[in-house]
Amino acid sequence: MAPHIKLSSSVDINNFPIAGFVSSTIIDPIVKTYPGHISKSPNEMSEAINSNGTKFPLFDYKTLQIGGLRKGDINEDLILNVFVHSYVNNKKLQSHVKVSLLSRTGSYPGLELEELFTIQLPAKLPIRSLSVLWSKVLKIEPDKMFYLVNHLENHLRIIACAPLEAKTVFSSGQLKLGIGSASGIKIGTLAYVASGNESWTLLEVIDVTQTSATLKPINELSNPKTLANQTVRFIEGTL
Repeated sequence: MAPHIKLSSSVDINNFPIAGFVSSTIIDPIVKTYPGHISKSPNEMSEAINSNGTKFPLFDYKTLQIGGLRKGDINEDLILNVFVHSYVNNKKLQSHVKVSLLSRTGSYPGLELEELFTIQLPAKLPIRSLSVLWSKVLKIEPDKMFYLVNHLENHLRIIACAPLEAKTVFSSGQLKLGIGSASGIKIGTLAYVASGNESWTLLEVIDVTQTSATLKPINELSNPKTLANQTVRFIEGTL
């Protein structure tokens, strides 16, 4: 949840609070309204990200691999990164925002949102007046911010209430999933094929690790190989 903030040298010291203001405007409503558990541990990306040639660095698994954050430090199912890059362009203070929602287990495809917030800078902003003028002068565009935050909040609510799903892989004669006990799956958990010709075929978890699970069809007449590359949905009461 800790935002990643980048301030260009073109930003006057008086306007430094803008990046933190934008990121907190996005994060604070989520903390208050998201129905699931939220960890606000201050995990931050390594400075190595800033030197990898990427114009707008993104918190992803590549980031983890180059040392930005150890995988062992993350216990949550979803990782939300808010990246804010503030700079001055034609006497306007602009903040480019990239919001990325990633799954630690790989069972969720992810979400990316981008927005650009622009503020017309006043001709003069004396330091002694900053605390008084901040709320009147440096305002982000409310409609854009409402859309961004509302979109993200709705998405998180859907995820918090959505059934657990994953896609099967046929390997070494067995059906496998890329999620396991870290997602709440245990031996004996039941699932069913969510769509297609094999819809409603029941499966049972017969082996599980922290990051993977092995399934077998309840009906022994079913051929496990035909159930490969199928989306299975877990039955909540068996988790």
